Parts: sequence; C-alpha cells; structure tokens
Amino acid sequence: MKNDVCCPHVICSARVICSAPGTLMLMGEHAVLYQRSALTAAIDQRVRVSITLRDDDYIEISSSTLGNFKTHLSDLQPCKPFEFVTTALTHSKMKKGLTCQIESQCSHQMGLGTSAAVTVASVAALAKIMGETIDLYTVFKRALAVIRQVQGQGSGADVAASTYGGVVKYTCKDIPSIEKLKNIPSLACVFSGYKMATKEVIALVKSRYEQDKTTYEAIFTAIDDLVLKAAIAIEQEDLPLLGILFNRQQTLMQALEVSDSHLDFLIATLRAQKGILGAKISGSGLGDCVIGLWDPKEKSPLPLENEIKVEISPQGLLYE
Repeated sequence: MKNDVCCPHVICSARVICSAPGTLMLMGEHAVLYQRSALTAAIDQRVRVSITLRDDDYIEISSSTLGNFKTHLSDLQPCKPFEFVTTALTHSKMKKGLTCQIESQCSHQMGLGTSAAVTVASVAALAKIMGETIDLYTVFKRALAVIRQVQGQGSGADVAASTYGGVVKYTCKDIPSIEKLKNIPSLACVFSGYKMATKEVIALVKSRYEQDKTTYEAIFTAIDDLVLKAAIAIEQEDLPLLGILFNRQQTLMQALEVSDSHLDFLIATLRAQKGILGAKISGSGLGDCVIGLWDPKEKSPLPLENEIKVEISPQGLLYE
C-alpha cells in the first residue's frame, strides 16, 4: 500500500505528541492468523502518547488508568502494565531519559485495540523525537514487531487499522498486504461485560486446530471468502449483503466455539433492533464486544445496556 502520510523530517525536539485510534475487528477473526484476510476498522476513540526528553537518564511513564513507572534507562526492560511502551523503548535505542504520558479515550478492558493504538503512537513519537523520517508502513512494521514480542504472536490487522485509519483489508503474509477501503459503514457496538485475554483465546483455537486441521482449515477458508465478499460489499455500499455476511461469519465463530450463550443473546438482541442488518462478535471472542451493522437510512437503534458509542474514523496515526 502506498503511504499517504509521512513523519516530516525534524531536528530532535524536546517534546512530541502522537495519537492513534483504537480499532474494531469487522470480519476475519482467527482466520487472519492462518494466512487469510481480515477487515479491521479504526474508531473515533484515540490513545495519545506525549514524550518529553529529560536532562537525566530516567524513564518515567504515567497513565491515569494504569499508574506510574520509573526506572533508569540502563535498567529498562519490558514491564507490565506498560509492556508495549517499554518494549517500543527498548527497540528505539534511546540514549537519553524521557517522560512519557499516556491518555486514552478507550478502555483497555473492552477489546478496542488499545494495545495496537498505544504501540503505534509510541513508535511514531519515539521516531520523531529522535529526528527520524519514517513513513506509515515503517511505523506499522515497527509496531507489529513490538506487539509480537509482547504477545508472542499477532496478525497485525489491528496495527494496520490503527496506523492507516478507516477500514483496512489486511492479509497476514511474509509481506503483509494492506488495502484501505474507500467507504465506511456505520456500527452499533455493545460490550459483553467481560473479556478473556486475546492470547488465551488464540491459544485455545490453535489447540483445537492442531487436533483437527482439516475442519479448521475449511472454516478459515470459508471466513476468508466472506471477508473478500464483504470488502466488495463495502466498496459498493451494499449494506444488506454486508449484513448477511456478518451473520454468516458469526455462525462460523460459533463453529470455532468462541461464542457463548451471553454473546449469542447480545447478538440476537442487536439483530432484533430496527435498522440493524447483521451482527457478530468483534475480536477473538469469549468476551469482548459484539457489533451490529446499522443502516444509516434508519433511525439510530435504541440504546442498549453496555453500548459503546463509536464511529469508524478515517484518521489513523496523527502527529499533533
């Protein structure tokens, strides 16, 4: 994909601010980890990272939700709950101390791609404060390397959407394929009230895959076919078809055993709302969020318990 935004060449400055959007997975969950495609969307809730150079060798990180962390640069190691930022720091080869402040408009407990967002914003801010000129694809590659070091794996679909914004068709290959779509659908999003760690759900599906590769390969291929059709439906603004494809993938998520009775109930509730054309899990499953495709010609769906007000945003990484 061509990079439409670049970090301008700068002389190392004392303070920089970058922000990146959270994300929602529209289609392609789990299959994207097995060389298939996915559709991921940036949302209008962002994570902002501010970095200020210091005169000493201390690294100090603060967040209103995660707390504070401080260490000497020489002692820096990836450390929870700031493992994505501290890992990005170890990759950056900083030679001076810094203060990093993190502000988030979206909760890390709701599966809204905050890990990808904070990583993308941190990678970009560190590059800029060190005077590097890097394009969006380089930001994406560096952020994906951080995510994979922390999590052990990761398709990069959420990283791509957080970097580029809008709806991204993504395929996880040796050289990842990233295509930003022109049109943006409207969504309703409901948090289930709980979340199993993505890493754990991925491991669960992988264990089942190893026991029955034939069945799971067939499911992943079927999901991939739905994703490719959905990308065309988005580009052609064929919302009724897109809603049908949402529903069909939810059936395949049930086949992967990553849905449960409560998620099924939330999805049924969404589908019953006037103007909702289809609904499914968004993310790895066994918690997180469910999303419904909303027809903007209809009135907004009735507010639901634990509904998250989000819109898909065309804006990815920002240098502020």
